[in-house]
Amino acid sequence: MKKNKYQYFRISNEILFGNIVVNFFGNLITDVIFSFNTTGNVPDNLIIIKHLDLLMLLIFLFVGCPILIFYEIPVRRCLKAIIDGAEPDPKLFETAKRRVLNQPWLIVILNFTIWFGGALAFWYTGSPGAPHLGFACGIITMVLSFFYAEHVIQHNWVKFFFPQGGLSNVKGTWRIKISLRLMMLVLAGSVAPLLFIHINIIESRHLLKTKAASMALILENLQKTIAVETVMFMGMAMAITFLIVMNIKIPLKEIMAVLNKVRDGNFNQKAMVYSNDEIGFAGDMLNAMTRDLKEKEEMSRSLDLAKEIQQNLLPRSNISLGRLEIAGKSIYYDQTGGDYYDFILSDKGGNGPISIVVADVSGHGISSALLMASIRSSLRLRARIGGSSKQIISDVNRQICEDFGDSGNFITLFYLTFHPGSNTLEWVRAGHDPGLSYDLTSGRFEKLEGDGVV
Repeated sequence: MKKNKYQYFRISNEILFGNIVVNFFGNLITDVIFSFNTTGNVPDNLIIIKHLDLLMLLIFLFVGCPILIFYEIPVRRCLKAIIDGAEPDPKLFETAKRRVLNQPWLIVILNFTIWFGGALAFWYTGSPGAPHLGFACGIITMVLSFFYAEHVIQHNWVKFFFPQGGLSNVKGTWRIKISLRLMMLVLAGSVAPLLFIHINIIESRHLLKTKAASMALILENLQKTIAVETVMFMGMAMAITFLIVMNIKIPLKEIMAVLNKVRDGNFNQKAMVYSNDEIGFAGDMLNAMTRDLKEKEEMSRSLDLAKEIQQNLLPRSNISLGRLEIAGKSIYYDQTGGDYYDFILSDKGGNGPISIVVADVSGHGISSALLMASIRSSLRLRARIGGSSKQIISDVNRQICEDFGDSGNFITLFYLTFHPGSNTLEWVRAGHDPGLSYDLTSGRFEKLEGDGVV
């Protein structure tokens, strides 16, 4: 139980604590800039800015954090239920999934609003470069908190809310595209540092213009400021690069692993989907493809088995009875079908009547094969009872109509019986092509047609 409580506390508060740390980092940057650009007598407006900087941090802690926690209420409730082994409310769970995917956007809006308000407050103090400072720090905190939130969601939250993937199918969400990630990387890696350089130049010119310090001291402070900012921005760039690489590399690694399995013929592997961007969509499509391939493979195996069973229903060998030889062969176009032929011997063996059946069920595949098997069993069973060919086929036809009349399928059949004692042929043609009788003496063929509609 304690383990579950700790796991819930850690997972549910990771984004909140990370956002607090990032805002402390933004506050630290402003303190560094002020400390290196205040020389001699500190103007009143800079003292006000330092107080405003602290006030912004307090606003985030006591306004921004409660907003974030309130937004996460459905997420936290569902997380607690899942970690405790319970089933979350379905309606609440759907809401939580949307909020999970939209949370990075909320953090961007929240941080941008707070720091943009700070930039306006800095501008109101009248200090040179102060608005640029607030805006630049806002970019840094916004980008860092965005990528950190995305990282936590992908690697800690997705497995609870999207174990089967399908992130791109959730409606009411804003997608985080790869192009947007690159754009935010440019903002943090290029725009923000340039703004800070611009701020340093403005502050140095102001100090020089007001003669608050000597040229040498101003240049020394400028050098120290740039050196510290370089270290800070290098660390920030490394952190953002790490987050972007992890957010892109791990999903791609999952997809590549599944593709390798598919190449080897293994369709059981499934890619973990971490995002609703282009990579996440590719992961969902890959999982759907492997699922379809697996179903087709299982269907192919079933059809192969059905084909084996069906061919076992056909005569396994030809018949040779004295001067009478009977042979047949069926080659299926599909794995299974409705083609059927059979040799039916009476209980008297070679002295009794011998029946030959050739039939064709409409269509192809499993349904035709099942109908063919039903005809075979009905025909063999009825033939054992005895009677004329007409009686046998009439009874079988009546039974087949009762069982399969509503299916829309039909069967054409040619049923021929040879009577060795009288050396005569008797046949029924039920819609099938006529049989052919070949006279070896005259070399002529004769159609075994008979009366009937067809």
